[in-house]
Amino acid sequence: MLVSAFGKVKADDVLSQTVARYTVYMHGLRAMYLDVTYSDSHLRYIAAVQGKTVGLIGLFLSGNLSMHAEGNITDRGFVKPETFTFSDDFHHREQQLQMVYKKDVPVVVKENPHDIGREVITSQERTGAVDMLAALIEVLEQVKITHRCAEINGLLFDGRRLSTLQVHAPQQNMPLSVDVLNVPGKETLRCDFVLHQIRGFMPSEPGKPSKLHQLQPGYIWFQNIPTMGVVVSRLELQHPKMGRIVLVLRKYHHKH
Repeated sequence: MLVSAFGKVKADDVLSQTVARYTVYMHGLRAMYLDVTYSDSHLRYIAAVQGKTVGLIGLFLSGNLSMHAEGNITDRGFVKPETFTFSDDFHHREQQLQMVYKKDVPVVVKENPHDIGREVITSQERTGAVDMLAALIEVLEQVKITHRCAEINGLLFDGRRLSTLQVHAPQQNMPLSVDVLNVPGKETLRCDFVLHQIRGFMPSEPGKPSKLHQLQPGYIWFQNIPTMGVVVSRLELQHPKMGRIVLVLRKYHHKH
């Protein structure tokens, strides 16, 4: 779920490269490592995330996930995504999904297996929606440009589910956990957000609507780290089914 902006594909345009590792916690237990590699350059992004379950949760739910996204960034810090791919092999069941964008509409060109019975989302409903990596890139770019939490109201589409995303400055201060900022840096910024799935539900039992109808509040911390610039140092999300999910930046290195 974490991402930063890459540079242009051309080697001579790439300014630098950063490799970061995040630890993911579920129900307070270490559950997964996420490795993120990114490079900075002008008006272009490529985002890559590799994840692997670990710890006690990994014993019961072993698996890997992979995400990749590409697109452009306007000079005002808004994204124009081009492609998004996702795969995982949890529950000994491999899933693959690939999307391309056609005139601001995300279109699924590959889905394996196909979710039988899932609510259909029309192209009109998907218009203007972006994938989760593109959304995080836009939030990051807005923070870099404005040095504050920009008000964002958008749509997320992961290939199967359509959700609204609202990002705003904190309405009140929230105490920081001791492991929020275990990396050097001087500037820290927290933004609040709310996810809300609105379409793409699977059939549920009569009289028992899916828990995914509930709002999913979250918080994201940005930190200005020497030699790296602004990065995501922590993210929290209250998921209706998985509970509290926390991602914490643990290790990183920077190449020129």
